[in-house]
Amino acid sequence: MIGQWTHTSRGSILYEFDPDDLNHCIAVARARGEIKAAAGIPDSSYIQDQDGLPGGVATHLRGLRAEWAICRMLGINPPTDATLEGDKHQPDIVLPIAGFTLEVKYNHYDRPDGKFILNGTSMDLFQADIGVLCKRPQGRPKVDADNLIEIVGYVSRATFKKYAEIDNFKYGDRLCVAAEFLSPFTMFMDWYQARIDRQI
Repeated sequence: MIGQWTHTSRGSILYEFDPDDLNHCIAVARARGEIKAAAGIPDSSYIQDQDGLPGGVATHLRGLRAEWAICRMLGINPPTDATLEGDKHQPDIVLPIAGFTLEVKYNHYDRPDGKFILNGTSMDLFQADIGVLCKRPQGRPKVDADNLIEIVGYVSRATFKKYAEIDNFKYGDRLCVAAEFLSPFTMFMDWYQARIDRQI
């Protein structure tokens, strides 16, 4: 079920999860964490958040919440699979009508803007047509099971390539673009709805 959402003064969207959706995200994240543990893959090593979720579960939950919010906003089914392989470097979301592909990224640090960050320095890592950035809303408690998430905006592959810069976030160099180069996600929602309307 789609949650409640509002605009911020920066043009982003604050999305509030339906409780059942949030619980489902947590359950899938835990299942993925158990699969990794059974396979002998070590937990992510970082400082635990205030809700105390294991690192591997927390990492999955961050990405899942972002993907679920975007799917709900677009009216499509969110991911429910608990697999070890993840997306295998493929786009996170494939739209059923337009065929457009989306790569969803999440920033967990507490800052007002955010950056859309690839997992390395190669443009080949941008596999989708557009990238969507979500983040922890500034000032929110540092918990992974938060019922609020901020949808900052979206960026096309061409725009990303034009404005990308290399930055280091303490885990190696990464290609990224600042939030100022992202467009409001509602613009993409309007485009997608128009494509749906033409199919009816």
